[in-house]
Order: sequence, then structure tokens, then C-alpha cells
Amino acid sequence: MENKNDELVFNSISKILLVLFISLIGSAVPVWSFTTFKIQLAILFIGILIAVYWYRTIEDGRKYNLFAAADMIVLMGFFAIVPVLRLTFGTIVFCVFLITYLLFLFHSIFKSIVLHRLPAALKYLPAISLSGAVILLLSAFFLRDTEGAIIVNIISSSDGSVILAFLLYVIGVLMTWLGIFVLREFFEKPPEKKRNLIKRPG
Repeated sequence: MENKNDELVFNSISKILLVLFISLIGSAVPVWSFTTFKIQLAILFIGILIAVYWYRTIEDGRKYNLFAAADMIVLMGFFAIVPVLRLTFGTIVFCVFLITYLLFLFHSIFKSIVLHRLPAALKYLPAISLSGAVILLLSAFFLRDTEGAIIVNIISSSDGSVILAFLLYVIGVLMTWLGIFVLREFFEKPPEKKRNLIKRPG
């Protein structure tokens, strides 16, 4: 078991600064929004409180470092998808992208943390959530309103930042998956001990 030390605290501070940088990008694309930045700061503060709680309750330094890293990576992933949510706010596409992100999040949790705890009847939940996320994401490009395809209208009415927003969305989904995945080893079911099937001589 590793002891917590100043190096772990320094690592946590550097992660917080990186999350803050991502939140600045999420607030600046497509245009700067101080309201969005304040909301993200509030969410970041909650994430910091969670990390502090883990620091006080988790004795193993390595375990704490991984939990704190997962906390910050998931926050960065969420902040990275904010530009797309801002671009699509007020349209049905907003709900599609938000639900798609949540389905990817649930898939990561099911697959990395709770899969071995699910009864046999629910073992397909990760595959179902992933399939639903992919289908929803593809359907966003076919949704239309009275003015035509919604995605096409958003792209045509925005500058080059819309491409950056969609790129950040993909990065955000991947970072969220990574943040959950790093915790996998602490939630995996320990391997069962094999029984000794060798018969002793009579």
C-alpha cells in the first residue's frame, strides 16, 4: 500500500488546472459565455469536494490517485461536450447529443464497474446502451425542422468553431470512457480460487 504524500497533492492540483483549461474552452466555443463558465466552475467545485473526501477516506495512495484522476477526467469529458450542447440548445438535436453522452456514460459504468454484479438477465445492458447511443448519434444527422436538416442549418449558420465543437464532443465521450475505465481494476470480481482436483493417494 502506497502512502499519500505531497506529490499526490501536486498531481491533483495539476489535474484541476487542466480541467479548468478545458472548462475555459467549453465556455469560449462557439462564443464566450461567462454564465457557462460559472456553471462549470460550480461543477468543478463539486468534483474537488469529492476528491477531498476521497483524500480523507482512502488510505492507499495509488487508489486515491486513480480515483482522483477518474474524477477529473470525467469532468474534462463533460466540459468538452458543452460546446455542442450550446450550439444545439433549443433544438431536438440537443436532447439527442445529451442522451447519447449519457448512454455512453452508462455503458462505461456498466462495462467497467458493475457488469460482474449484474444478474444474467441484465448482462446485455452495456451492449444495449452502446447500440442505443450509436443509433441516436446517427439519427441526429437526419432530424429536420421546417427549415431543413437541423445539423446542416447549424453548420451553415456558424463559423469554423462548429467543427471544433463536434471534435470536442468526440474527445469528451472518449475521455469520459477513459475516466471510468481507470477504476476498473478496483471493481473487478476477484478470480475464484480453483479447487484442487488432484486426488491424494489412498
